[in-house]
Amino acid sequence: MKCLIDGCDSVAKARGMCTTCYQTAVAIIRRGESAWEQLEELGLANKPQHRSPGNGAFAKALREKLIVVSIPCSDFAAMNKKEEVDNGE
Repeated sequence: MKCLIDGCDSVAKARGMCTTCYQTAVAIIRRGESAWEQLEELGLANKPQHRSPGNGAFAKALREKLIVVSIPCSDFAAMNKKEEVDNGE
């Protein structure tokens, strides 16, 4: 899909805009010169397409690389107590 901004022929990535147009919009919004709602009303931005967090390719690759260790609260408290005793506290 092509960027929805007139005169831009780049591929749309977010809110119907290409990366360059989107970053320009973000900068304008951060400066307080506009808001996403106003850009949407003017036809210069689409509403966001929210995806469920953790379902993208990056999140999947990250989960495959990470080892998550879950420590129950009671075990964590016992570990802290042991460290205090070992340190002479």
